[in-house]
Amino acid sequence: MRLVILDNYDLASEWAAKYICNRIIQFRPGQDRYFTLGLPTGSTPLGCYKKLIEYHKNGDLSFKYVKTFNMDEYVGLPRNHPESYHSYMWNNFFKHIDIDPNNAHILDGNATDLQAECDAFEKKIKEAGGIDLFVGGIGPDGHIAFNEPGSSLVSRTRLKTLAMDTILANAKYFDGDLSKVPTMALTVGVGTVMDAREVMILITGAHKAFALYKAIEEGVNHMWTVSAFQQHPRTIFVCDEDATLELRVKTVKYFKGCQTWDNLTLTFTNLITPLIIRSRLVMILMPVEIFMDLEKLGINFDHIWQKTLTVLNPMKPADGSIMNETDLTGPILFCMALGATLLLAGKVQFGYVYGMSAIGCLGIHALLNLMSSSGVSYGCVASVLGYCLLPMVILSSCAIFFSLQFHFC
Repeated sequence: MRLVILDNYDLASEWAAKYICNRIIQFRPGQDRYFTLGLPTGSTPLGCYKKLIEYHKNGDLSFKYVKTFNMDEYVGLPRNHPESYHSYMWNNFFKHIDIDPNNAHILDGNATDLQAECDAFEKKIKEAGGIDLFVGGIGPDGHIAFNEPGSSLVSRTRLKTLAMDTILANAKYFDGDLSKVPTMALTVGVGTVMDAREVMILITGAHKAFALYKAIEEGVNHMWTVSAFQQHPRTIFVCDEDATLELRVKTVKYFKGCQTWDNLTLTFTNLITPLIIRSRLVMILMPVEIFMDLEKLGINFDHIWQKTLTVLNPMKPADGSIMNETDLTGPILFCMALGATLLLAGKVQFGYVYGMSAIGCLGIHALLNLMSSSGVSYGCVASVLGYCLLPMVILSSCAIFFSLQFHFC
């Protein structure tokens, strides 16, 4: 279980949207391989939806091969009613992206046979191969979807009578008139969400702080249905600072420490990737599209790998290809990124080395130009210098990585 704490609602929404975007891209959906996404309604996910729409309009994300299953729908409201969840999803999300309407599944609260509708919904989820990522929100009483306090933690999609607290909370969407608020709804069960391969729950605002406390620090309890996800193998709670007000200081510090370590590990991984880009481990973990896109930028991974072996292996003879600048971006960006990280980590002495290396680069460039009948580009010199720095880069990276690991774990 992970708890990701962001400063405010906007940052929490952006983090959640980026996570969804990355999961879809990493999945590499296609015509015969759809990514299946569970979606919530309410006020909490609106910021996340806006960010996803932004990513789509910028060309960074497509929903063409994504299937969605919404958590719930009111019983008795027409689809075109402004407060129906059909209207909510189409107005706030679906009509702004390229999803096939046939792939957007929402329960029909006006079905003739409501139980048959629920059974068919469960069947569609199974036929889609299950939910890859189920995104959810909760109420102040800890309910997820319309699984009110007291709901079975192994429940499936079904008809539910809404609790008075939920009716009162939703009255604001119906002009404050309780008589207009539906009293029944169709909802996925806790067990339905638990079957997802991954669950991400968004919790923001001080009014949900006690629910987060019950979800994180207390035991599993059917009176707080969100607590069931403590037992899911891959649950992420994404919250803002206000939502952590009821948590123990020790709990907040622990999860923030884990979050910092995750970020540093990711940074380290990104830094060392150019060195081991051709290793089988990285080839397994990194999508092929990333290699193709980077190579379009002029990063020749074959040259980088061969030159790295030449530098690190004294038994391997060097050849003239070391002066080939087609892979210039690789070593330079790598060394610059690591140098910045070392400085931020307080390793000022390494900053001196990088500064002297930059001065040395200019000196070598001038010397080679004097010795050469034709000019030598800065690119060649910088590329050679980058490879000469690789042993120091690897050793200093390992030192930081292991020292931070012992510090945070």
